[in-house]
Amino acid sequence: MTVTAYGTKLKFGSIIATNVEDKEQVKCQWFDSSGSLQEDVFPIASLTSN
Repeated sequence: MTVTAYGTKLKFGSIIATNVEDKEQVKCQWFDSSGSLQEDVFPIASLTSN
């Protein structure tokens, strides 16, 4: 899994900085077991490093 974007509020394809109290998020991409590219947005607190 690779972090492709970082921001306070993410929408697919763009980072929008807002004053709304929103947890910081990261957009990540990865390849699933069949080799298809996947993408989703996660709260930073939910990620761990190796």
